[in-house]
Amino acid sequence: MKTTAAAQCDLNSALNAAHAFWVLAKPYFDEVPRENRRAKEFVMRTRGAFTAAATNVALSVELLLKTESIRCESPVLHTHDLRLLFDGLPRTSQDRVEQMYDAAIRSSSGKSAMMEIAVTRIPFPPKEADLAAARKSLVRVKDLRSLLSAECDAFETWRYFFTEGPTGPVAVFQSHFRSLGILADVLHRHIRDASKPKRA
Repeated sequence: MKTTAAAQCDLNSALNAAHAFWVLAKPYFDEVPRENRRAKEFVMRTRGAFTAAATNVALSVELLLKTESIRCESPVLHTHDLRLLFDGLPRTSQDRVEQMYDAAIRSSSGKSAMMEIAVTRIPFPPKEADLAAARKSLVRVKDLRSLLSAECDAFETWRYFFTEGPTGPVAVFQSHFRSLGILADVLHRHIRDASKPKRA
């Protein structure tokens, strides 16, 4: 891809703006304890800040995927769906991002990587049977593509978290916040390196 100076400037502006949402979210997530029980207690005490940070990291990944579409001269889809945005990238771009993401995930073991929040219509803890039923619709995350499927609507989920209640006895929401943050860093690094002018 041949890039003019003006186009490069616009790409860099889009890249920096997209990554800025993750930069805003990261200080909060860095405070989340590594141990799962303590992590959940921390998030429950700071649920408003968690919701804001989860919204920001999801938006960052969305905008970074759209920036990569611009860099690749691919159509930019008008959607918040992270899986659709990733699937819309050229195969070479998908493969490179997957390789970088897998390597980054392997080096980040030992940290609490997912947070689950249950919301009920009742003022007391939900029944285990209701929790189990609510979890059946959740996607088990084991790689990049399953992460994007699990978090496909993360921006809308957390943006409207306090305005939309559960449709049944309980709703279970999960945020794979560390994995999304790793993906944001991977996308930023990939786009930055891939868009550098080639030496003659």
